[in-house]
Amino acid sequence: MRPRGRRSLSRLTPGEKALLAGHNLLDPFNLLTIAGEAGISVAANPHSAYGPGIPGWGRYVGVSFTQDQASEGMHLDTVVVTLIW
Repeated sequence: MRPRGRRSLSRLTPGEKALLAGHNLLDPFNLLTIAGEAGISVAANPHSAYGPGIPGWGRYVGVSFTQDQASEGMHLDTVVVTLIW
């Protein structure tokens, strides 16, 4: 029994889930966090596997963005299921 005046929640479709994951991934604060973390990490350790300077920062941003994308659930199976259904 639900309280009076509240509506029931519906489940998200695969397409809605993919859209939500995309919005979360491209959120300006998320992008700023990735760029800032990459800048601090490359400045603190220029001899890392990513390398020094702007090229190292770009590599770090690319890896962090890809990891964030994977954690948001934007896998190939999500896209395929969305396209099929």
